[in-house]
Amino acid sequence: MHHITNVSVEGFWETYSFTFHVNRDTTFFIGQNGSGKTTLINLIAAVLTADMRTLAKIPFNRITIAFGPTKAKASPYVSVNKIQKKSRPFESIEYKILSSTSGAKEVKYTIDEAEEEFFYRRSRGEDFPVEYYRRMQRGLLPELRGLFS
Repeated sequence: MHHITNVSVEGFWETYSFTFHVNRDTTFFIGQNGSGKTTLINLIAAVLTADMRTLAKIPFNRITIAFGPTKAKASPYVSVNKIQKKSRPFESIEYKILSSTSGAKEVKYTIDEAEEEFFYRRSRGEDFPVEYYRRMQRGLLPELRGLFS
């Protein structure tokens, strides 16, 4: 399994872009109240667990989480992009994953219109479609679990 080595965020709170290195033993986030420490940690956790509701709530354009160590030529990573389309009321969320289990090929998962309907229903307190859970269990989540424990 891998550990996180770097995190890069673009458009955090629609304003900030930054990259930071994660120490294998300990990494501290220090800043004033309201500066985004907890929001950043929640964003990282949402990416790694495919928590679409949190990803939809936190304003950002792209986050890339790099993993190591690896003996492969390319280091594993997860990248999540939010894409705003005029034809849709919700931002589209696109995952790009390069892992050791995918044979060094980048795999893409895009949250399509069915998931957008899911977000809409959830925001209104309606039941979740069972098919949503089935698709998540077959594709995106196993890829993410292959990156870390």
